[in-house]
Amino acid sequence: MNLLDAIAEHGLLLLQDKQLANAVTAITGERVRGSWWSHPRAHEIFRSVEALPEDQVIATKLVGGKVTFVHRKLWPDLLAVATGEREYEVHTESGRHEKRYEPWAAWAKRMKVRATRDVAAARKRLEQAVIAIGGTAKLLPPGVSPGGVRGRAVTPIRRGRDARTPPSDTVASDGQQAAHPARVRRNGEGRLTSVRRTSRR
Repeated sequence: MNLLDAIAEHGLLLLQDKQLANAVTAITGERVRGSWWSHPRAHEIFRSVEALPEDQVIATKLVGGKVTFVHRKLWPDLLAVATGEREYEVHTESGRHEKRYEPWAAWAKRMKVRATRDVAAARKRLEQAVIAIGGTAKLLPPGVSPGGVRGRAVTPIRRGRDARTPPSDTVASDGQQAAHPARVRRNGEGRLTSVRRTSRR
């Protein structure tokens, strides 16, 4: 089963986790300890993530605040609990990383998807999807933010041409994988926010 099929079957998958069903395990068949960037199949993992079609999967910090791939069938429910703007970072030609924003409403229009009107039902389905991959309802964000606060509910990850450089095999002298200036960008906590990773976990 390829990664897209696995995400479609579950509705959502974490990028990586020690206990819950996740993309890295789906690809490698093993529970990877530490950063997957250091795994011998890191390039394959990267390519599989990059190959996910934008019109079928969105990556966002959702389950336990970690990068979660959400299949399109759950997008209406995701939109029901998302507020404000989606935040992502791009790797520019100058080598800098720029933070950008897009209103969730604009994203929804571009992707031709409407939010579930029944927020409680939407959250229930998301909870069930999390439970199905081995988690609990408590791993979801605690409720809906009423005022549309930027980045409070779910923070999506931008994949594509702006962040398409594969991981390097460079390892720092302390044994940690060295930061790569053009990896799929992650946020300040070291979690995927496009696809770049520093030498954090």
